[in-house]
Amino acid sequence: MDSNLRLVIADADSNYRAMLCEAAREAGGISVVGEAGSGAEVLRLLERQSADVLLLDLILPDGDGIYVMDRLRKSGSKIRIVVNSGFFSSLTWHECNQFQVSTFVMKPNDPELLFGRIVAAYQHECGAIPEPQADHSDLRLVTDILVGIQFPARYSGYDYLRETLMVYMSGNDIRRCLSTVVFPEIGAKYGTRRQNIERDIRTAIGAYWKNGGALALYNYLGVRLTKRPTVNEFIHILIEHLGRGDNRRLG
Repeated sequence: MDSNLRLVIADADSNYRAMLCEAAREAGGISVVGEAGSGAEVLRLLERQSADVLLLDLILPDGDGIYVMDRLRKSGSKIRIVVNSGFFSSLTWHECNQFQVSTFVMKPNDPELLFGRIVAAYQHECGAIPEPQADHSDLRLVTDILVGIQFPARYSGYDYLRETLMVYMSGNDIRRCLSTVVFPEIGAKYGTRRQNIERDIRTAIGAYWKNGGALALYNYLGVRLTKRPTVNEFIHILIEHLGRGDNRRLG
């Protein structure tokens, strides 16, 4: 009888899943009994396949991992859940604890570390996951870059844009999950819909552009644009410079 820990992997990246499966075979002690690339797929899989631990990414092509956790717990499943994701925020922290997630591992990570956390999650009772702490120096960096490019603070889109950049500063790669994860989380915080978050940021960018935003962006960041950027393009420009620490006028 196989005494290995039985693991199911849910991650949108098929190459990453294959790498983890191979690493698990080499490490020993863990048997990958199933893998899935979407939330619907992993829910169907767990209806027919017994497992000890679910390794779950929060960003999936048909929604997010929070929905998967909710469905599992409502069905009465006691499976241990290890969240393995590049996205983590205060709201995510509350939801992970609500659904009794055993532990959270931030991507990118080393498979040996990840498997160690999976085994520990299976062997021990889960405790509360520590809440991510806001860094006031990060808030200053984000605020200063918005002030530096002269982005209009009188629009609600300014607050939503600042919240978005703070999610990035907390160590999350938000570039592929703005509409699916980041904006819904900000919407939940402010009591509004994801579409309203994106719309208000777009409105603020439009007003900014009409009032000399192209020149202000070039003067402060050295970015030359010939047409108004989309919401995603504008956010990508800002996080690229935040990632470089390219706020030359801070001090």
